[in-house]
Order: sequence, then structure tokens, then C-alpha cells
Amino acid sequence: MVFSNKQKHNAGIASKKLSYYDGMLKLVYKDGDSYQSAPVNRSTEIIFRCDHNAGDGSPYFKAETDHTYTIEWYTALACLPRTVECSVEDEDRGLYYDLTGYQHLFCTFGWWFQHLVLNAT
Repeated sequence: MVFSNKQKHNAGIASKKLSYYDGMLKLVYKDGDSYQSAPVNRSTEIIFRCDHNAGDGSPYFKAETDHTYTIEWYTALACLPRTVECSVEDEDRGLYYDLTGYQHLFCTFGWWFQHLVLNAT
């Protein structure tokens, strides 16, 4: 990590686990360079937050507290997949077809499947 005074410090080594809590992903780095003023190693946490409109987004430095750097990153990559409704309604016959279990097969071609079902006799 490079600071405004152009000093470089190892901000830590990435843990092997990415944690998820309350809609955010967190990656923790530990055992970085020690501080000159205290025998404590630096650590960093990067918090990834969902923003469907952010694209890849970019990280920004939020704070340093208790020898830990906190970086937040708003990105669409941290978002859960949006739910896709996979159903067809035949208004003429008053029938409703729930195709959720077949979503991977039919919903990518939803317009085609809807046409097929509604025109079946």
C-alpha cells in the first residue's frame, strides 16, 4: 500500500477465506509490516458492497483504525444474481405455468417457450 507521503508498506497477506455477512463480502489481509511506533503488524480489510450500477467499480480508502486499513469497493460483482421469474400465463385459458424448476432450460428462451405453450392445443 502506498501512502500520501510515498512510503510503501506491506498491508498484509490475504486470508484464504472470503466472508459474507449482511450483504457484504470481506477479504482480510493480516501480518503486514509492523508500525515504527508500536510492535503491531498492519492488517487490511477490503469490504465489497453490491452496487448493480457500479460495473467493476473501484476501491477507495475509508479509514485506518486499530492498526487496520479499511477499503470499501462498490461493485456489481459483489451482487447476488437477480431473480428471474420463469413463468408463463395463458390468459385465454386462465392457466399459470410455473417453470422455476426448469429455469436453466427455458427462461433464456422465454419468449420462444411462451409462444410454444400458448399456441399448443
